[in-house]
Amino acid sequence: MKYITYTIENQTLEFYNTILGKESVVLNGKKISEKRSFFGTEHYFTIGEDNYSIRPNFDFSSAWCVGFKLHKNGLPYNVTKSTVKNNRWLALAFLLSSLAIGFAVGYSITKLIF
Repeated sequence: MKYITYTIENQTLEFYNTILGKESVVLNGKKISEKRSFFGTEHYFTIGEDNYSIRPNFDFSSAWCVGFKLHKNGLPYNVTKSTVKNNRWLALAFLLSSLAIGFAVGYSITKLIF
């Protein structure tokens, strides 16, 4: 699932992540980094002569609880053009399924104890 799209120096940078923890960074349609991580790992790439890094992190203020730290040549870099994936239906489905699983597990444990 695509989480965010940045426009950096007229280049399109996209960040993807799967439910199994496979992170991908795509620059202008070409995959430039792919790693596995459940808590976010740093991805390194270059645009022109500049070195960049992007790392997902927890951000409870966003709909997906995922934020991104972007660095250019080792310094924090703020991008003015970005598009965040915001699918509230999928987030709601995830929340409801998590609640249902939590209820089922809690009910089973309660039955075992009492």
